[in-house]
Amino acid sequence: MKIEVFVGDRDDATIQTLLAMADDSTTAITAYVGAGTMLVARDGDDDDDGVIVGLALCVPGEAGTMELKALAVAPSHQGGGVGTLLVNGAVRVASDVDAYVLTVATATADIQNIAFYQRRGFRCLRIERDAFTEATGYRDDLVANGIRVRDRIWLDRPVSA
Repeated sequence: MKIEVFVGDRDDATIQTLLAMADDSTTAITAYVGAGTMLVARDGDDDDDGVIVGLALCVPGEAGTMELKALAVAPSHQGGGVGTLLVNGAVRVASDVDAYVLTVATATADIQNIAFYQRRGFRCLRIERDAFTEATGYRDDLVANGIRVRDRIWLDRPVSA
């Protein structure tokens, strides 16, 4: 598995499919897709470029911070450590620009995502109520784990950890 900076077309079908896995709002994706540094995970041998099976999008945040804006791994590669490799890559991107904190946000209803990030050193920072609304491009009937998706939880971790 290779983690590398993606320099191709972000409108690529594979990239768009992974972004849609990371975010349910095409409005939000359109707003941030061109920002920051995109990392991709490629599955293949050293003799070819490999197939893109995951991505992480890192965008500058407030002073001294980097936000992990999107993280997605193809279903065929989930549970095999690809997400961890991408988070580690995001930490390196943040370190390269002298950020001292990496932040990430997800729905409070998305219990698996919260657990994933906490296992990788992220801690709860704050809750943003009513972040997922039709006004921000999210369907009103969006549900995760049987819970209506409404609020966003922000987590962060030190880059040096």
